[in-house]
Amino acid sequence: MNTAILAEKYRPSTLADIRGQEDATRALSLFLSAPASTAFIFEGGTGTGKTSAALALARDLGVDVDQKEFGGLHEISSGEQTAATVRELMANLRHWPMTGSGWRVAIVNEADAVTQGAAYTWLDVLESLPERCVVIFTTNEVSKMPARWRDRCEVVHFASSYRLLRDEANRFLAEIWHKETGGTEQPTIDDLSGVVEDDEVSFRRLLQKLQPYVRAGKAPEPVAAATAAAKRAWETRRANKAK
Repeated sequence: MNTAILAEKYRPSTLADIRGQEDATRALSLFLSAPASTAFIFEGGTGTGKTSAALALARDLGVDVDQKEFGGLHEISSGEQTAATVRELMANLRHWPMTGSGWRVAIVNEADAVTQGAAYTWLDVLESLPERCVVIFTTNEVSKMPARWRDRCEVVHFASSYRLLRDEANRFLAEIWHKETGGTEQPTIDDLSGVVEDDEVSFRRLLQKLQPYVRAGKAPEPVAAATAAAKRAWETRRANKAK
């Protein structure tokens, strides 16, 4: 078993499968009740489910995600967002997909990494999206996106706070541990060093850090929890002093 397996095995398929993001999934579920051509910005910390939610929304719209562009799913990878790629994307979005419901979803990851030409191009194309078309930008730093661009999108926030996500993350971890090992020991996110950084929880890191313990069938030593908690308390004090 390698690091990628848990992350893929437990990737959400629909919005109902997204963990710990009730506000975001509620907003997107309301959109699904009366969908229309729209541009979204999914913003929040790393590993909080932004791309997974984008793919889940596409599936809930009837996009044949497995068939990629033939099924209505289009993507611009991180670091490849230029004026040319944006124009090519918009040209492709005007073609009806071969499979799926007819909806087309474009996902642009790390959207704040954009050339000036691409940013200006988006200002134009977002004013007149094709019928049955949704564009989803994901970003960890929405403030880096030009205000005029943000104003053309509906912003959906994905929470990353340890205080808000701790209980749900622990429930998720316990479910995975039981399914994968059948063990009664119940590790917590505080037992997995690195899952919480700067008081923020990453579900992606949770799965990555859990992987070797699942492989070994042995829960992490409890001492890791005390070490992680002490480190987090120190980081919180340091952050408070810096304010």
